Amino acid sequence: MSEAKPRRTLRRLLIILAILVLLPVLGVAVAALTLDTEALKPRIIAAVEAATGRRLALRGPLSFTPALVPTIAIEDVALANSAGGSAPEMLTARRVELRLALLPLLSRAIDIRSLTIVEPRLLLETDAEGRPNWLFAAVRPAMPANGAPPNPIPAPPREPGGGLALGVQSLTLTDGTVTWRDGVSGTTRVLAIERLTTHATPQGMAHEARLTVDGKSLRLRGETGTMAAFLAPSAPWPIRLALETEGASLAIEGEASEPARLRGWRVRAEGALDGLERLAAFAPLPPILPRLNGIGIRIVAHEAAGVPVIETLRLDVGEVDLGTLRPGLMLRSLSLAANGIEAPIRLDAEASLDRMALALRGTVASLGAFLPGAVPAPLPMDVSLIVGDSRLRVFGRAGTLPGAEDFDLRFLLSIPDAPTLAGLAGLHAPLPGEISLAGRLRRPEPGSIAIEDLQGTSSAAGNVAGTLTLGLGARPSLTGSLTSERLDLTGLLPPPATPAAPAAATPPAPAVAPAPVPAQSRVIPEISIDLAALRGADADVRLAIAMLQASAELPLRNVGAHLVLREGRLALDPITATTPGGSISGSIAADANLAPPPLRLALRGDGINLAALRPILGERFGHGTADVDVALSGAGADTRALAASLDGHLGLALVDGRISQSLLAGIPPDLLRLLVPQGIPPEGLPLRCFALRTPISGGTLRVETFLAETGIGRIGATGAIHLGDERIDLRLLPDLRTGMINLRAPIPLAGTLAAPRLGRVDAAAAAAAGLNALLGTRRTPDRTAEGAAETPGGGASGVPDCAAALTSARGGRQGAAPVMPPPAAPPSSAPGEAPRTPNAADILRGLLGGGRR
Repeated sequence: MSEAKPRRTLRRLLIILAILVLLPVLGVAVAALTLDTEALKPRIIAAVEAATGRRLALRGPLSFTPALVPTIAIEDVALANSAGGSAPEMLTARRVELRLALLPLLSRAIDIRSLTIVEPRLLLETDAEGRPNWLFAAVRPAMPANGAPPNPIPAPPREPGGGLALGVQSLTLTDGTVTWRDGVSGTTRVLAIERLTTHATPQGMAHEARLTVDGKSLRLRGETGTMAAFLAPSAPWPIRLALETEGASLAIEGEASEPARLRGWRVRAEGALDGLERLAAFAPLPPILPRLNGIGIRIVAHEAAGVPVIETLRLDVGEVDLGTLRPGLMLRSLSLAANGIEAPIRLDAEASLDRMALALRGTVASLGAFLPGAVPAPLPMDVSLIVGDSRLRVFGRAGTLPGAEDFDLRFLLSIPDAPTLAGLAGLHAPLPGEISLAGRLRRPEPGSIAIEDLQGTSSAAGNVAGTLTLGLGARPSLTGSLTSERLDLTGLLPPPATPAAPAAATPPAPAVAPAPVPAQSRVIPEISIDLAALRGADADVRLAIAMLQASAELPLRNVGAHLVLREGRLALDPITATTPGGSISGSIAADANLAPPPLRLALRGDGINLAALRPILGERFGHGTADVDVALSGAGADTRALAASLDGHLGLALVDGRISQSLLAGIPPDLLRLLVPQGIPPEGLPLRCFALRTPISGGTLRVETFLAETGIGRIGATGAIHLGDERIDLRLLPDLRTGMINLRAPIPLAGTLAAPRLGRVDAAAAAAAGLNALLGTRRTPDRTAEGAAETPGGGASGVPDCAAALTSARGGRQGAAPVMPPPAAPPSSAPGEAPRTPNAADILRGLLGGGRR
């Protein structure tokens, strides 16, 4: 009896097992024989609409393959989009085939063993408020009081975890597209899916896909949580994905507490890019960006209240040739890093310029300042550029977003060895010594930058201080003032040219008379005058320099200038300076709005000691005391046209000067021997006074006053010089005494500035000159003969004395008087010596320009 009981128990278990296995099979068989697939469509549509709140359209046939896990295939499927979406349908597919487990349906669970979708078109979008279209709202029936059939009423959006449980064991998708549209920004991107497969693993779901974005092929691999956990998570939903394309990769790892709502996520992403140009296939790049290589990025971020929060960011860039920005410039490495959303971004870059090491280090702003919704706040920065031993530090407030407005920065520049740094910058003339520069950059008002508290010092070049404001509007402008106690600009001058090696000695060439200057040659060069650039900006700048070394030979003191440029009209007024020889002042004005542009120059110098300026003027002109009075105005498209239009005056007064031998080299030798029979002393002829006053009208200089008084007499002049064609029309009035000879014959001077020529003396003047010469040999004056010699044009009555001429040249002002005595009367012959009688014919021949017999 004990053995029969176990056998009966085993038989009962087998019967129960057979029932559990055979009944479903029998049920499936009966269903397959009696099922009307077309009758299933309304039920499927109703079930989907009840679960999602969206209308489902099944336009094609539906097929059913019976089994414990039956297969359902549907052709031409479309699921409606959310209300207000950009398109009527959220999802369409040419064919959907699924294998669905039946038993889990009894427990309100949808267990999809496999799902195959062919040619799906999925639209994922958000509306203007950021609400996604993939959150569904279930529909619940409403029971009217009259007992009528219920009408479906949409239920509110269902939170994850409500309704049916959904699970997908395997998914295959081919030839599909996913369109992403951001309703907030309006951007749209399209992802093409060549093939995507997903299958269940013990840890969740494994994914693999071949994708295309804007023609760029991508490969996606990774693992996530299950679909059921995505819709109704009971624990953080994990994600681990790897995206690869040619030359780039991105790995993402993280989790989300509400993945369907994109809430509660935290991810860590690491990417690598062999060149920045790889991104051009996905997004346009600014053309100014250099070609960056070896890019690596690491981001740790999370979501808080719907806003992405970056916890950690690090960007690394490898070696990059920046030769297009500056030849020889190479970026060795670049790193940007930040720990925490409120932490400053650390910047660290290494570079080289030729053989000089460069570094950029410091901190700038914070990540939170650049995120959407950030409260506008100052952006702090503290960055140092290190070039060899030189350092530029910029620190302060970089501005306030948006637009980085209201910045306030301090800068400190220290250059211990300026020549080396200048050579790296490609300067031809390096600044000397050690240089330091400090100041403040500020935005006093929109569209302007102010450089305040500017302090610059150089161990060799001096110092500068002041304030400048640069306007950055449609019309740039520069205003401010600069002062300096000492400014030496000689270090900016190019080094003197190395003299060429002397050529090998060659036999002297035979003497050849110089070729005559062509009549068409001009002294005034033809240089175009284009002032159009003055119309593009405005300026108002004052300059004051206590001591300016403009060149090694010319120190200037108390230099001042005021430049005003407004709407194309330039005024540099005043210009003042004190030279070693005296003070000068002047002004310059121009108007670029007129064609041709008018120009105006005024210059005045009082008591200028030319000996102190001898290093600049040279030995030829570096003697005496001079006064200058110049006022010129004109208009022309080039310098020749300007000269032909000049109006104004020229005034020059010089006392106790000297005429060097080189200045007398142009006088014909015969005439020179006649005038100075004893020869020119090495130091030149003493010039007691020189006076010139020429009113200018329409480009014609008319000699009002001209006097040159030397140790042998005086020379005056009348006439004009026409600058338009450079024609000379002068009449020299000599009153010279040499030995016992007095010369008082007017000499015409004609030709051009390039080729002047002495004319012939008229007969009356020549006779008077000869008579004067003969009278000069007499021991006893013959007053009657002397009166006859004083003919019009032949006497010295047209030549003023020094005092009157100098006053006229200075425009009526008084000035220095000559210290040299006036020319002495010709001495008589020594006792016992026969008087020297000159050859009058030689004298006249020299004055008339004749040659020797």
